[in-house]
Amino acid sequence: MRSVAIALLILLLSVHNATAHPLRVICVEAVWCNIVSQLGAGVIVTQDLTSRQSIDPHFQQISASQIKRLSAADYVIVNGAGYDDWAARSIHALGRTPSSIITISALAPEVARRNPHLYDSLDVVTRFARQWTSTLTQILPQDRDRLIANQNDFLKDLSSLRDRIAVMRKRLQGSRVAESEPVSALLLEDLGMITINQRFALAIMHHAEPSPQDVARLEAAFQNHDVRVFIVNATVSAPSVDALKVKARQAGIPIIYSAEYPPENKRWQDWMNDQLSALEKALP
Repeated sequence: MRSVAIALLILLLSVHNATAHPLRVICVEAVWCNIVSQLGAGVIVTQDLTSRQSIDPHFQQISASQIKRLSAADYVIVNGAGYDDWAARSIHALGRTPSSIITISALAPEVARRNPHLYDSLDVVTRFARQWTSTLTQILPQDRDRLIANQNDFLKDLSSLRDRIAVMRKRLQGSRVAESEPVSALLLEDLGMITINQRFALAIMHHAEPSPQDVARLEAAFQNHDVRVFIVNATVSAPSVDALKVKARQAGIPIIYSAEYPPENKRWQDWMNDQLSALEKALP
């Protein structure tokens, strides 16, 4: 009986220790921690591995401090789709169990095949919000009411974003745009806008030099006013993009700067609204 009592005490202590601290969640990208922290507000603590605006997530190198943070996490959120392979390799090297890793691209493989910037898709973010809330309520059933309230507030904001996009789509559908990288491509798709320089944008995303033919086509599109706006990823600088910004200004083509992270202390949905506002201002 004594041995059974000791075993029961150890079990109870282990359960207590597993739930005594807030759930620790590491997101590879700050943008996903932005969303995760809203959905788990008051219940979880989050930390991201990449948050600076000047860092390109595609080509990060894992540091010792980042490995330490990954080791201490209860859950790790990975974008996937080739966006953060450097982190995925490190996570698997730690021997983490699959249940402790959530890969966003696995929730929407049909979108991930087209573009890795999944945080710009309202459909993908909605799927993730529902999946993450479901996961949290199973782990933390005592916080179910709070978690469901968090989810409802977040989905309400997404509904407002959808309504705004639907209104803008009626006016902007079919408009031709150029991008330095396909960072905003999924949002542009929702707006019904057409990106004319996909090969150029993919080359810049992969840190490759665009072909002279693709550069020449884009210069001609500016000169002929065949595009309404040039969207530039402010996170990455490339000589070919800098030269094209000059060409766009000379032709009177509006330039909008995008990024791969929301500004600090700004919610993801407010950041998305800012992007929509920038488009409305550039395309009255």
